[in-house]
Amino acid sequence: MTDPGQRTHPLSPLVSSWIGLVGIAFFVGRDIIEQGGQLPDVRGWGIIAIIGVPVLLVVIGLAFVDWYFTRYRLDEAGLTLEKRFIVHQNTQVLYRRIQSVEIHQPLAARFLGLCRLHIDVGGEGGQKLSYLTRHDAENLRHVLLARAVEAKRTAAGEQLPPPQQPPAATPTTAGFLRHEIMHGGDDLADHEAPRRLVVQVPPRRLVGAAFTSGEFFGTLVGLAIFLGLRQLTGDSFELNIGFALVVLVPIGTYVLNRVVKEWRFRVETDGHGLRVSHGLTDLSTSNVPFDRVHGFRFEQSMLWRPFGWWRVRMTVLGKAGLDEDDSSDVALAIGSWDEAMLVVNEIWPGVDIAAVPLHPVPERAKWFLWWARKGHGWALTDDLAISRTGRLARRVNVADHSRAQAVTAHQGPLDRRLRLATIDIDMVSGPVSLLVKHLDEADARRLVEVQPGLARAVRERRALTGRTLSTRPAHEPQQSSMTPDQFTHGAVTPGSHLP
Repeated sequence: MTDPGQRTHPLSPLVSSWIGLVGIAFFVGRDIIEQGGQLPDVRGWGIIAIIGVPVLLVVIGLAFVDWYFTRYRLDEAGLTLEKRFIVHQNTQVLYRRIQSVEIHQPLAARFLGLCRLHIDVGGEGGQKLSYLTRHDAENLRHVLLARAVEAKRTAAGEQLPPPQQPPAATPTTAGFLRHEIMHGGDDLADHEAPRRLVVQVPPRRLVGAAFTSGEFFGTLVGLAIFLGLRQLTGDSFELNIGFALVVLVPIGTYVLNRVVKEWRFRVETDGHGLRVSHGLTDLSTSNVPFDRVHGFRFEQSMLWRPFGWWRVRMTVLGKAGLDEDDSSDVALAIGSWDEAMLVVNEIWPGVDIAAVPLHPVPERAKWFLWWARKGHGWALTDDLAISRTGRLARRVNVADHSRAQAVTAHQGPLDRRLRLATIDIDMVSGPVSLLVKHLDEADARRLVEVQPGLARAVRERRALTGRTLSTRPAHEPQQSSMTPDQFTHGAVTPGSHLP
């Protein structure tokens, strides 16, 4: 008999339809405020019931239908999700495709003790399983990760221990699934090593960084200048206050949203990947395997410099196209340079970015970079490509250049006249951008010629030794592949090291 699988938690429809409850509460609350705080009379409550109750029932009914006709089960090859209502939909997530399993806990789900699983399968996207209890979600995550490890080892031809057999009392797949979810945390402990804390961001520092960020401070300065000019031209004070509120509300919402999303930011490791958890209202827990990290971007606003604060984001395979406000690619919400390097060295042992000397851009690039020429630099080692930009707001991009997809040189009319060129090392989509602007054209030409061969040599060496950036010994020295004498403007200027 074909196993039908099992449904998620029975309270899932309530969590899925909570937005309907919020909408009705919003309209009722707005009506009470407009009436001066007076509660509606009997006629008013009757109107609310006539309109609100059917809408709420429809929303909950649709969520219930979706929950009732959706089932999941563990098969030999993967996790199967089935929807059998008017249109039948069958989706299978293969174990060997699973890259990570993340747990998210939206606000409404937290009130009921429920979680949502997000199963990441790399560049192909992912699947969501909504909602399970926290205990069931953690154990199902363990089961999926364990089977993913076994499937990948089998594909690689490694010897595996005999597979675990389902208990005699639960011969069906559904019963075995329930057994593994209820007890998998104990049975599969060997698949997930104990976690170790790498860094935790204090809430006070997070709030301070949000209010001194370049986005917030820049908006305040721009607004003050604009309102000052308007006041000098004779515009009414009340109109200027209204305009200020229109600008401040969105930027204030942006800052508050960042603080809420990254509250209690915590980075842990189990030796195979990072576990990043954060969130005040919506608790999010994500796992990033070391070998999927292609690069890092370090950001520092002008007001962070006295405190030595940096924000670190990472380009991760399969997490492309994220917004600037998205926190799922953040490796460190805010911290010192030493804390940033603690996170980086968990993924790339022994990498010391601060020890890499940077090549400057030529002096004639000041026609383009008159305000920040000294803040620009670049380097290429055996494993890394590094670029630094900015004078007020600093950006340092570091990438494993063996992952580069293409190297392109750009040269506009003014660049040609000044014998300059811009190099773009194309990586997978993400926050890391290796764009080196206004190099000497001879250096740019040399870089385009050398980088592909160098990246190929790195990949061949790693294939022979079995060592990557994430598995190499921490004491292995870094070698600079592009020495100063290879370039027209290759001399390293004093103080051009990082940070």
